[in-house]
Amino acid sequence: MTIFKDFENILNAQNPSILDYFNPGLTAENVVAIFSELNLPIHKNLVNMFVWRNGMNYNQLDFPDSPWGNSGAFLPLMDLVEVYNYRKQEEYIVGNERLDGFLFPITYDDDLLICLKPDSGLWGSIFFQSFGLLILEPVMIYDSMESFVETKSRCFQEKI
Repeated sequence: MTIFKDFENILNAQNPSILDYFNPGLTAENVVAIFSELNLPIHKNLVNMFVWRNGMNYNQLDFPDSPWGNSGAFLPLMDLVEVYNYRKQEEYIVGNERLDGFLFPITYDDDLLICLKPDSGLWGSIFFQSFGLLILEPVMIYDSMESFVETKSRCFQEKI
């Protein structure tokens, strides 16, 4: 969970009021149980993310202040489960790999998706998809959650 605590420390240094919009985290057991009900393997970094924080309350937050930049809304886990259930029948082919039902959203709107197919060689990779920008097929943008969070941390530190 260190990458998320480090990220929170950077957010706190740059814009402490944004932390007021984060929901408290869930228990690891709760997160694992939710993914078990979905029959999805769960990546440890996804557990760590939802133990750290269970999304944000966007009712009064302007999207330019989103911690993920313009990459969508960090919704609570059960809201993301609804998005996943709605889209899990979509066909996803990345390279030669079928990922149908194995891309789970970590944000919504401009979607960031994590690959939860352990034997794919893409396990834990982060993909981007945006129907609004007509990026209809997921495109891998980070090879891991660590590289995603570290990049976002550097952006906040550099005020990019």
